Amino acid sequence: MNNRLFSDNLKYFREQNSLTQQEVANKLKIERSTYCCYERGKTEPNIKNLLKLCKIFNIDCNALLGYCVDPNAEVKDV
Repeated sequence: MNNRLFSDNLKYFREQNSLTQQEVANKLKIERSTYCCYERGKTEPNIKNLLKLCKIFNIDCNALLGYCVDPNAEVKDV
C-alpha cells in the first residue's frame, strides 16, 4: 500500500464526510491517536478496519487505496 496516497485519501474522505478524527476513531472503536497515525502514514489499518473505513465513507476500497479514477465511487454489494 502506498502510505502517502492512502493517508491523503483517508483525510480527504474524512473531510468530505464532515467527520472529525475522533468521530472516525469512535466508529472504528480505536483510539484517536491510532487513527491519527493512519492519516500521517505512520501505520496502516488492518483489513477489518480498512473495510469499516470504506463503509463509513461509503466508498469502494479501490478509491481509498488510490486505485480508482473516480474518488466518489460508491460501495457495491458483492
